[in-house]
Amino acid sequence: MVERSSQNYRLEICPQNKRDKNTLLALLEKHVLPGTTIFSDMWKAYHNLESRGYIHGVINHTKNFVDPYSGVHTNTIESNWRPLKNRIERGGVGQIERLAQHLGEYMWLRAHKHDNDIFLSFIKAMRML
Repeated sequence: MVERSSQNYRLEICPQNKRDKNTLLALLEKHVLPGTTIFSDMWKAYHNLESRGYIHGVINHTKNFVDPYSGVHTNTIESNWRPLKNRIERGGVGQIERLAQHLGEYMWLRAHKHDNDIFLSFIKAMRML
């Protein structure tokens, strides 16, 4: 999940890689306040978010990547998922099984991308544990 106004990210691994409607709704209700605007694609699990108190903007990717009228798009999350997906695909066999580790590493590197010495930042973070 990405909060567009702040670019804050929320990383959540779906239990047993379940990505059904009930799992999605539980994660949204855990992290997203009612009344929040959620942009998504047309995936069925996102239907009826309004009934849970969310404002829901939808983009139909078979027609556009950015809705020309509302401006709704999922480019923010897609542009962050793409490099991670490519990295996993390049890694070959066994990479998807380590998805949680890849996601954690990606999020940490993203959070520290402006540090002058990423290795030193890692050592400092390890000392804080």
